Amino acid sequence: MADRRTTSNVTDAAVGPGLPRIGVWVAAAMAIATTNPATGEAVREFDTLTEAQLEEKLQRSWEAFGTYRDTTFEQRAGWLRRAADIFDEDNGRLAQLATLEMGKTLVAARVEVTKCADGCRWYADHAAESWQVNAKTIWVQ
Repeated sequence: MADRRTTSNVTDAAVGPGLPRIGVWVAAAMAIATTNPATGEAVREFDTLTEAQLEEKLQRSWEAFGTYRDTTFEQRAGWLRRAADIFDEDNGRLAQLATLEMGKTLVAARVEVTKCADGCRWYADHAAESWQVNAKTIWVQ
């Protein structure tokens, strides 16, 4: 399949007022195919986002950032712990999804879902000590 990507500018609303507009690669009418790694058989194709869908998702993320930027590490740690619990509770279903979407073996996908849960718990327990907060700037020590 030919690579038919085009560049597009993200709107000011999507990146926030006063922030620089950046170029983004947008796939034009290009599907993403999943292949069964054991057989080489094409399993499913997924459509890419349209530019309008991408813009809407960027806008929603900017709006969410406006709310989440004022939360504490403790609140965020609670969300990460809950996300880890969801990864554990839904490991089988999420592993099947990863197998479908990325062509991973089921065993590898289950390990990856478990790794995601472990990562969420690690950051929930260590993020506050690993980051310095100074006004509006956050950086890794």
